[in-house]
Amino acid sequence: MGKHAVTFKKQTYKKKRKNYLKCLGLAAAGCLWMMGCGEAAEPDVVRSSGKEQEMRYHELTTDENGQLVISKSDITANVAYYNYVVDGVTVQVLAIAGADGTPHLAFNTCQSCNPSPQAYYQQEGDGLTCGNCGFQFTPDQVGVVAGGCNPMPVAELTEDEETYYIPAQYLADQASVFASWEGPVK
Repeated sequence: MGKHAVTFKKQTYKKKRKNYLKCLGLAAAGCLWMMGCGEAAEPDVVRSSGKEQEMRYHELTTDENGQLVISKSDITANVAYYNYVVDGVTVQVLAIAGADGTPHLAFNTCQSCNPSPQAYYQQEGDGLTCGNCGFQFTPDQVGVVAGGCNPMPVAELTEDEETYYIPAQYLADQASVFASWEGPVK
């Protein structure tokens, strides 16, 4: 067999493989659509350590000092989402307890994938997963690890024994980061 015949066979194989993969992808997408997985449905429950838990969404409002207040007692191993609406844009903070029970807070958007509308995190089991790229990480990394595909840390965060405080103006300043964001809010 000559050199050109081998090259032709390789090209033919590559074309057939590419077409096969396209068909396989379309078939998988069709199956997901038929099962309802293709819809942008917002889950009502998550599974954590084998137990179903309700998704928790909260609306943040300011206190008399212009601070947004998050009670530490509300932060558990089941992620909670805190929404603050600024000029029609939802800025969302997520809060979750680490393995040792320590609360962790961060903005619910991926530092690498933003401004993708799907650059938000959802709980899957005991971890969090980026809705855009699928990167997974543990609750202990929330608000601690900066850069890359991680939730954006909340830099202006103060606390006392029972409560976290975030200046409302600081969240308002983050609205541009959430301008194209389409994460679940309820």
